[in-house]
Amino acid sequence: MTNIVAQVWPVKDNASDTTRRNAKQRLGTLKYLIREADTQKTIQGSRWAGYQAITEYLDHYQPAKNDLTRANRVVTGTTGDLKLAAFDLLKA
Repeated sequence: MTNIVAQVWPVKDNASDTTRRNAKQRLGTLKYLIREADTQKTIQGSRWAGYQAITEYLDHYQPAKNDLTRANRVVTGTTGDLKLAAFDLLKA
């Protein structure tokens, strides 16, 4: 999962401390979602759980200023591209 996350959200070698901290928090949340979240309970440990954890993170956990911003990002932003990238990586 760590490898997939690194490909979906690459962090440059010269990234700022804030960027690295955000990436670490994102990975921690994704690990929680795939391993422990009730929403993944029946599929834990599978590639499908990995994909569902990523989509759940993007739709519900990714930081946003407010609910409207979150909704707009899902509908019009790059969220769909990230989901597609994750799906393509996990289906292999």
